[in-house]
Amino acid sequence: MSMQKETKKGKGVWIILGICLVVAALGILGWILKPSIEYRMTMSKAKGYLEAKEYDQAIEAYEKASKIKVSSNLAEDGLYETYLAWAKKQIDDGEYEEAAKSAKEALYIKKNDKAYDVLYEAKCGLAEQYLKAEKYEKAIKTVQSVLDKDPENEKATEVYRKIQEKMMVDYLTKFPKDQDQKDQKDQKDQKDQKDQKDPPVVTKEKTKLTMWTMIPENDASYRALQYSIQELEGIYSDVEVQVEAFDSYEYRSRLCSAIAAGEEPDIYYCTTGDFLELVVDAGSAVSLNDAYLQYEDQIMKSCVNSVTFRDRVFAIPTAYHAVVMFANMDVLEAVGFDRIPETFDELTTCCAELKKEGYVPFACGGEEYWAVMEYAESMMIKSAGAENLYDVFMGRSTWNNQQIANAIHVFKRMCELGYIEGQGLYNDEAKDMLLNDEAAFYVSGTWNCADFSLYGDGKIAVGEFPVMYSEYAEMGEMIGGPYRCICVASRSKHRDVATEYAFEFARRMNHYECLDGCGISAFLPYGDESSIDPLFRQAMELCMNAKTLVLYGDSIMSSENASLYYEGYQGVFNDEVTGKEFTYSMSQRLW
Repeated sequence: MSMQKETKKGKGVWIILGICLVVAALGILGWILKPSIEYRMTMSKAKGYLEAKEYDQAIEAYEKASKIKVSSNLAEDGLYETYLAWAKKQIDDGEYEEAAKSAKEALYIKKNDKAYDVLYEAKCGLAEQYLKAEKYEKAIKTVQSVLDKDPENEKATEVYRKIQEKMMVDYLTKFPKDQDQKDQKDQKDQKDQKDQKDPPVVTKEKTKLTMWTMIPENDASYRALQYSIQELEGIYSDVEVQVEAFDSYEYRSRLCSAIAAGEEPDIYYCTTGDFLELVVDAGSAVSLNDAYLQYEDQIMKSCVNSVTFRDRVFAIPTAYHAVVMFANMDVLEAVGFDRIPETFDELTTCCAELKKEGYVPFACGGEEYWAVMEYAESMMIKSAGAENLYDVFMGRSTWNNQQIANAIHVFKRMCELGYIEGQGLYNDEAKDMLLNDEAAFYVSGTWNCADFSLYGDGKIAVGEFPVMYSEYAEMGEMIGGPYRCICVASRSKHRDVATEYAFEFARRMNHYECLDGCGISAFLPYGDESSIDPLFRQAMELCMNAKTLVLYGDSIMSSENASLYYEGYQGVFNDEVTGKEFTYSMSQRLW
């Protein structure tokens, strides 16, 4: 009896143990299958939302599914199809700006002709909306972004033609009234001449030129403009120049309207980068190659690339600024450095010493992403080289460039090591750290020379960020250059006179802007320069010896691309993306 009880008891233990093992196995199996089950359920929901055309909920579900760790790309594919379907629906509803954003998101996931076609359709629709609202500058800019990538796009070509015609019609509707007034004035003048007893004295008429500038009275360069024109009045006594100045925010649209109407001024200011290229492609700016040869020995060669397209010079550079490396020499001397480091190895050694002694090596206004951009671009050009970086900025080469990715990686690494500090800092605070002996270096534009001269007690010096990869880059390649330039209209009736006047005007503008500290002269200096601030002169000498200047990326790009460009740096500085991810993102989003 006792043995039977023991046997039953033993069997009971084994049964319980077996049940436990089964439960455990089921638990493990459930744990293994849970992601797959959750994934399928989430995907099923997403598909249902997509079929019901509830696109925002579908996107949310697909994004949730994409974060579940399973070996499938179906969620990414679904997200792509949802963005594309939503973009098409938004186009049908006339929500072209939102449609363009949705199409870009689709392109970010999967780059193909299908997504590009939807994006082009959205942009063409948006351009037509701007046209109806008579926002001609935005309309041209939007449709031009399509033609830049797909020159044979029929819809974009048609929209571009519509914009030009509408601008022309607007001009012509005003023209008859002006012409009638002119005819009436001419008739009155003829009558007055007949009534005169003595015949009129015949005098040689002055050559009349018109010039538009983006330098209004409140601009720092306005005094230089006045001096230049007054000086030329004594030299070109047979030329009468009518100057009109506009604010920069309205200038571009005014000039576009004038070019479309064939009524641009004889001489006009332009901005380098995408706008100058647009003006050149429109046939408005005359090639200045022959005239340039006469001034070749006076213009800094480093400034010419920004006004050159297809091996022809189309504009005259004006005074400019460049990104340099400001250094607090008192701080450097405190850690045993009597000069600014000239190689990248020297720089990193210096940073390590500064950090060890309690100093901040580089102060950066990390809360303002244009300030982050100045640091990153200074590294990009010393990694990829000037020519390669310029082609990337202009959209001629892909952003998928290993050297640019390397530069971003080094930038992030310097941030990790505490060599670059900027979290929570604004640009003015970063400048103060340099002035207050808290930081050794500060990378920014030469426009800061005035502040550093005024408050720096002579301890601030100017240097150049060193080369990072000598296989591709070299010293003398710097970020900066002329943002404004001067063009001569190809339709000018006095083209030769206008060209000569424009070069002489530009030479004087560069001179006087430099004397006023408004920029570094793109022409060789002349005359008395004793009034130039010593620190600014130091920056001038550095920039004038530069081999190549590449304008800031956001200045070369369209405003739309510049915004996306800034967003990219936000991800870099917040440690959300790697160098490779940054370049890939830019290659997908910028064109």
